[in-house]
Amino acid sequence: MNDKGKMQVGRTPVRSNTDDMIGGRLDRSSEEDSVMELERRVKRVPSEPRSTTPLARQHRKTDWYQTKGHQSFLTPKHFLDAYKKVKRNKGSAGVDRVSLKDFERNLIGNVMCLWNRVVSGSYFPPAVKEVGIAKDDGRVRYLGIPTVGDRIVQQVIKTLLDPRFEQEFLDCSYGYRSGRSAHDALQVVRLGVLNRNWVIDLDVASFFDELPHDLLSKALDRHVTECWIRRLLDRWLEADIEPASADRPSRRLSKITPQGGVLRTKLANLN
Repeated sequence: MNDKGKMQVGRTPVRSNTDDMIGGRLDRSSEEDSVMELERRVKRVPSEPRSTTPLARQHRKTDWYQTKGHQSFLTPKHFLDAYKKVKRNKGSAGVDRVSLKDFERNLIGNVMCLWNRVVSGSYFPPAVKEVGIAKDDGRVRYLGIPTVGDRIVQQVIKTLLDPRFEQEFLDCSYGYRSGRSAHDALQVVRLGVLNRNWVIDLDVASFFDELPHDLLSKALDRHVTECWIRRLLDRWLEADIEPASADRPSRRLSKITPQGGVLRTKLANLN
């Protein structure tokens, strides 16, 4: 009906706020009160998006693609990406006792420092921390643990050298290869024994302790033409070892490359 004051069929009357005011406040249902209270509590929860944290702001201000010196292609981004790979692999601290968590406290400053030292030619690898691992036969196998920073620099150089090294390795090689694992090698063996009923198991005793540097240097001369990378590789090969115990002598890596660090295993594979 259209007359004023009469009911209009099919339409819900609209009530103004003044109609609901009782004692100076809106007359809300208990359900509405609970919803409003929840909204107020949500608004009071302190929340700062990760993108606005001081580290995130510093990250955005950093020029990750700047270059300097003769290594015009090497940027801080290479070192940041290498850090992420090192973090995924985890690992303990080296001789400087700086863990991944410690390194991350000043991540941008530490990454930029490594980049500056490498591109300026002033980077010298710290000593390798020797750690003894007991074997089942009672002997001890010694591993070399580089510092977190050194592992990052090794990862940068490994990423640069991997494509050219991979071209030299045989397809039947699986040890310390990018994208390959011991499980892949076992699968090949499983397929192989379908045609052969025997398996030959060989092991080079103390391989990492007896790696001849003169032969390795000849291989590096052939595959690494960049002088600055070559100098870095020589420094890694000549780095000191911090012995695992007092009864073990402190020595240079004159003929060994301790098992540990992504680049040392790659160099051993090249030999």
